[in-house]
Amino acid sequence: FEELQDKVQSLLTTQNVPYAIKIEGTWAEITVGGADPVSPEDTTELATLMKVRPQYKAKNMKGTMVGYFTPSLLSNVDLSPFHFHFISDDRKFAGHLMSGNLVNAEIKIYLNEKSGYDIELLRENSRFRQLKFQGKESSAIY
Repeated sequence: FEELQDKVQSLLTTQNVPYAIKIEGTWAEITVGGADPVSPEDTTELATLMKVRPQYKAKNMKGTMVGYFTPSLLSNVDLSPFHFHFISDDRKFAGHLMSGNLVNAEIKIYLNEKSGYDIELLRENSRFRQLKFQGKESSAIY
């Protein structure tokens, strides 16, 4: 998976804009992460929840991963440099891509160059208002 990320990054024309990425292929092994339901009153940060989330493993899984390359200058907006999700061709296995070994892949890169992100804050959400956000250096990469 790390080699694949390096290959994709080498194909980008610049490291300073976001890219949408789609990769189709067969995974010899793959691990994805899920998420447990959280009550509206829970104020646990996402990075903390991701450390204990359920993980699912599969072998010889054909499917599609989609995600984004986020430049380091936007690393507090999304995971940087990559954030991928996977779904199997039979639609029975899916989640946040954590690791894996790809056997055959056709890489399709869709460019989505923007001047920035539109961010809508949840001002009326009591859970959001109680959270205590921390800088990137103290949060976990999930």
